[in-house]
Amino acid sequence: MKRIISSLFLFIFAAGTASFAMPVINENWTSYQVNGTTTQQLRDEMIRLGPEDNGKHYFANTVWQVKWHYNYQESDKQCQITSVQTNTTITYDLPAWPGYASANTELQQEWAVFQQHLRQHEQGHALLGKQAAIDIEIMLQHLSLASDCQTLETVANDKAAQIIRWYHDKDIAYDNETNHGISQGATLR
Repeated sequence: MKRIISSLFLFIFAAGTASFAMPVINENWTSYQVNGTTTQQLRDEMIRLGPEDNGKHYFANTVWQVKWHYNYQESDKQCQITSVQTNTTITYDLPAWPGYASANTELQQEWAVFQQHLRQHEQGHALLGKQAAIDIEIMLQHLSLASDCQTLETVANDKAAQIIRWYHDKDIAYDNETNHGISQGATLR
């Protein structure tokens, strides 16, 4: 399961030479508690308590948000980007099972395998957010000069928003292709 929030943070006039950085990535892990002594009980709890999107509960959710910022300089009736920085915040929300330690070994093993596959699936969503940030930085770094800074801002923001939309579509396709991680083993049997 995946939701995306995109943001625009842009434009400040600045002087100086071009400066570019790697994307800053901030990852946060949150959880919701489930209780049960069988796989069916745990599954039912996740269906009831898991993160919700469009009225449906999922076992987990990953939200990524890409913000971009750039400085630019205008000279000789031309405007160019002089520095770029993207920041990506990724928040994972996964189930936590406090009864794990007191469960039977078979159920513990099944939960551990499920958790491993669920995390891998959710990290696939996060990877798309990270790649979106990289692509935005590259695009902004290579954006052509504009005749004025207002035009540059419009083009830069429109192209960055297109990149976000493209990765949003890839996120949806990823869930469709993996049946929200089930085909990757993110399920309890």
